[in-house]
Amino acid sequence: MILCCYDGLALLWCPRGDHLLWNPSTNESVQLPNHETTSLFSSTYGLGYDSISDDYKILRVEHISNGPERPTKILALMSGSWKKIDNHPCGFRNKTIPCKNSLSFVRGAF
Repeated sequence: MILCCYDGLALLWCPRGDHLLWNPSTNESVQLPNHETTSLFSSTYGLGYDSISDDYKILRVEHISNGPERPTKILALMSGSWKKIDNHPCGFRNKTIPCKNSLSFVRGAF
């Protein structure tokens, strides 16, 4: 399943639970590090390129939360690890982003 695309790359989810970053023009793929998630269908993903750090980044916004914590994570491909982030805009609720849509990346920001 294609979760999102950016700059000729596609973020894929495979039935066994793996996430892959795939370049369809070269047919090369990289398996991403696992991260805790409630369900594939409870998350929205975004893929973009950060020119400041010269790195591709993947943002995952989970819609189901057990408690006050907002389980949003970002992966910088060079570091290879997911990092929790909590700097949402005031009044932001994860439920406002439909799960079936991917996040847009415009002018260096999701």
